[in-house]
Amino acid sequence: MSDRPVAPDRDNPPRARDGNIAIREEFDAAVATGTVAALALFIARHPGHPLAVEAETRRQAFERR
Repeated sequence: MSDRPVAPDRDNPPRARDGNIAIREEFDAAVATGTVAALALFIARHPGHPLAVEAETRRQAFERR
């Protein structure tokens, strides 16, 4: 037996957060900045995500301003 401490949740660790929540937060932040660069970065990071289509639409709208 070891004297090392044992994490209280070792037998029932917390579940990982849904990645789509983090992606949605990143999308919202990119939109909030109101810059083409922020939206382009989002698209580059998440090219296959459904929100990339919305980001591209918004990026084009910002460029037309």
